[in-house]
Amino acid sequence: MKNILQPVSNGEFMIKFLIVVLCSVINILAINNYAFNKEGKLVCDNYVLNTYLYVVLAFVIMGGIFVVDERFKLMFKIMGMGMIGVGILILLFLVELGLVIALQYIDDENLVASHAVWISLISILGFLTTITLYFGSLTGTLYQAIVLTILITIITGYIGYYYGDKLISVDFERYLTYALIGLVIVYIVGPFLVKDKENFNYVMAAISLVIFILLLLAYNKNIRIRAAECKIPNYPKESFGLIIKIVNVLQDLIRLLSKGKGRGRK
Repeated sequence: MKNILQPVSNGEFMIKFLIVVLCSVINILAINNYAFNKEGKLVCDNYVLNTYLYVVLAFVIMGGIFVVDERFKLMFKIMGMGMIGVGILILLFLVELGLVIALQYIDDENLVASHAVWISLISILGFLTTITLYFGSLTGTLYQAIVLTILITIITGYIGYYYGDKLISVDFERYLTYALIGLVIVYIVGPFLVKDKENFNYVMAAISLVIFILLLLAYNKNIRIRAAECKIPNYPKESFGLIIKIVNVLQDLIRLLSKGKGRGRK
């Protein structure tokens, strides 16, 4: 694990950081052009495009957090603190859950609060996700997983948006939610019941990937409906539902592609 434990050089860090800044500026300018009117209010026009612009910005921010952590190794410092570090990570996870709930209850017209909570959510999510990204980097599967995630997002977006009505029933997303809850329960109980934990985690990642791909299909079907019914848009709230699904697809892909590749690496 020598490579991922060592901070990247100043030169590499600055190049990656400048790329993140450039992508952020371009994305923010695009959001300002398409999502806001001259009075500074969000508009329903280009609803799907605006949602995905927020999604792209979220992943640029998360990429920036990973770039910064590659330089300063804050995640490894926290993990090296033993139970205190575990407590910090659990606290961050609970704060994340609290912010998710808060985002749902913020008035759609309160743009400042919505964006402040959204940025906080993306920042914490990005930091917590660095654990999986480091694992992907260690096993050499990170960029492969990123490309596959982008392809899956594009394909499910196209199929869900244009053919969702034919493929997805009204209760489809509800049943998938039940399946996801069941999967979480198995995740918690399973390790105490199985001996081959590696294959257990591999199978669970595969099932999780299928569920989240189907959830992406359902989401892109429903966003078409919400776009048609839009009166007061809230793109931070709308985009986060998509972001969390894509993050889970990426994490599942890294776990699947990394099977057996972490053994013996240093």
